[in-house]
Amino acid sequence: TAATSNAQVPSLLVRNWIEEYVAKNKEENKMAKVFYEEILIGEVTTNRSLTVDAALELIGFNEEKFISEQDFDDINYNDFKLIY
Repeated sequence: TAATSNAQVPSLLVRNWIEEYVAKNKEENKMAKVFYEEILIGEVTTNRSLTVDAALELIGFNEEKFISEQDFDDINYNDFKLIY
């Protein structure tokens, strides 16, 4: 009927818009890997640029635990890096 087909048109338009939006955002989201020297600390999915400090906060980095687990005396924050 006409009422059914009219109701389907907005529904199809909305579904197409959602599928396009999800596909676009999937491409824009990037996995940022946080390394200390060559040690992978963690990963975070983001749709924007991050600072090392922001990435460490997002992954819940615990400096004391990391130093203990790696048997380091200390760490140098200049040795952290992000790779997208």
